[in-house]
Amino acid sequence: MNLEDMTIDQLETFRKEIDHALVTYEARRMAEVRAKLEAQARAMGFRLEEIVSPSGKKRSKGIPKYVNPDNPTVTWTGKGRRPEWFKKAIAEGKSEDDLMI
Repeated sequence: MNLEDMTIDQLETFRKEIDHALVTYEARRMAEVRAKLEAQARAMGFRLEEIVSPSGKKRSKGIPKYVNPDNPTVTWTGKGRRPEWFKKAIAEGKSEDDLMI
């Protein structure tokens, strides 16, 4: 791939894909690890939640679902209050689908 031969639209699309990959990298890796650990726990007759958090009080923050278009390192799971950057983007005419990871 030669970046010099790409149009501005192709470069912008490429940048967006890279930003998305960077933002979701850790979440994707965590999901892989979690799936493996859940399978091992099930094979031994347990649920992973029983092992990790026996009291059941700890919960994960969740996997990000939306990304801030102005700062791809800022994400939101879609649960709880809508962040200000999300409200602003919607007010500026973006749809929820535009902000999805």
